This record gives sequence, C-alpha cells and structure tokens, in this order.
Amino acid sequence: MSCENCSCRPEPVGVLPEVLNLKEAAALLRVKDHTMYYLLEHGQIKCRRVGKEYRFTRSALLAWLAENAA
Repeated sequence: MSCENCSCRPEPVGVLPEVLNLKEAAALLRVKDHTMYYLLEHGQIKCRRVGKEYRFTRSALLAWLAENAA
C-alpha cells in the first residue's frame, strides 16, 4: 500500500505548521526558549495557553516581527 496520495505524510522538513508550540515559535524567530518566555511575561507577543503549553500562530508572529522591525 502506497502513501503517495495519503494525507498522513508529515510536512517537509523546514516547513512549520500554522499553529506552533513554544520551541517552534522560538525557532521561527531564531531566539532561545527563555527569550520567548521573556516576551510572553512582558506582554510583547500574543499566544494561547492549551493546558500547560503555549500555542502561537505563525502568521501572528510574522506580523509582530514586521511591525516591530527596526
């Protein structure tokens, strides 16, 4: 049985989904995890909390980055 046309294939390496966890969001912004926590604690970036974890949208992070570009 072939999975060529199946939707169960993982996304290609280097492609992030729209909803990111903290580590993925940090990788997208190219910062360390503790920098993400700092940004969260100081209300600089928005996220949702799901259980004990944070979730970010890739589009919101990119918009935040664009509006705060120096």
